[in-house]
Amino acid sequence: MGDDPRFLCEYAHALKRVGERTFRRRFSRPVLVCVGIVGEVKDEIGWRRRTLPIEGENEYVPMQSILHRVWPVQAAPLNHDKFIVAGQDTRCDIVIPEYTVSRHHCAFTADPTAPREVKDVGSLNGTKLDGEPLDSENFVRIRSGSTLLMGRMKFIYYNVSGLMRRLDHV
Repeated sequence: MGDDPRFLCEYAHALKRVGERTFRRRFSRPVLVCVGIVGEVKDEIGWRRRTLPIEGENEYVPMQSILHRVWPVQAAPLNHDKFIVAGQDTRCDIVIPEYTVSRHHCAFTADPTAPREVKDVGSLNGTKLDGEPLDSENFVRIRSGSTLLMGRMKFIYYNVSGLMRRLDHV
């Protein structure tokens, strides 16, 4: 796991190096690819929470340090839950180091044989799927190519086939 790619360009090199068949086997899990940030941090005097609030949604801004950073949507090695949790907490399956992302922000269904679904888990700034806010009661199906907004972080969700098509343009 330690030598797994972290950026799209590294995935593209891996695809060229090992070929499509091996790539599909090795990187079979869906991924989140960061495309930038939206919104601005709300100026809150005396704010005491770990997660900062955001306001508005402007055009997304690509940030070099996280642009095209890839997070596999997979459970952590010791996670035996039915869900894959994304958030700021280091105990999450998908750790997003961003101060507008809640400790436990959203959850994905973990069953690899069923279509992947996502829901918000009561985050401060909310989760949006293709521009629509998610609630914390119901899971919603997420498709390859969908946009996911966590706090001010904007991601594109890809299954392995969608990722390989995206890598054709890297």
